[in-house]
Amino acid sequence: MLGKLAKINSPRDSLAAGLVYLTEDRQHFGILQGRGLRENITIARLPLIFPGWLALGREHETVSQMISRLAIRGYATQPIQTLSGGNQQKGLLARWMLTQARVFLLDEPTRGIDVNAKEEVFGLMQELASRGAAILMVSSEIPELLRMCDRLLVMRDNRIVRELDPGASTREEVLRWALP
Repeated sequence: MLGKLAKINSPRDSLAAGLVYLTEDRQHFGILQGRGLRENITIARLPLIFPGWLALGREHETVSQMISRLAIRGYATQPIQTLSGGNQQKGLLARWMLTQARVFLLDEPTRGIDVNAKEEVFGLMQELASRGAAILMVSSEIPELLRMCDRLLVMRDNRIVRELDPGASTREEVLRWALP
């Protein structure tokens, strides 16, 4: 559906169009507080797991595979808020990866996670991109943008003011365009 202009008025429309959003504020707008890692991973893909009937075995298998694949340090029934920030973030990425989305809008994807978890998140982003997914990364961490992006669009006052080549740009150059 992304080949055409998609009218997106709801999260359901966004999922149908293959577009997902990883919020910068996972505590308030990302994770399902009080729910286990399992529910947090599968919530966006329930029709796949429960195609008209309760398929707990399929859910367990899917979640186990995602926990292993993304190296999430936790167990399926563990309340997600008890996990580290990096494992919470990987749980949310697992949620969106299950949707088989083609466009990932990642808003501050490494905020509040440790250095090792950042590297794991970067690896997942590279894996998604290598499979043909488009990733729009929003970040205030200029070194991360210079490292991870193929194209860097600098915004100021809600508009794009410059496109830079991340491989040939410096932090100072990005700041020169970003600051008034």
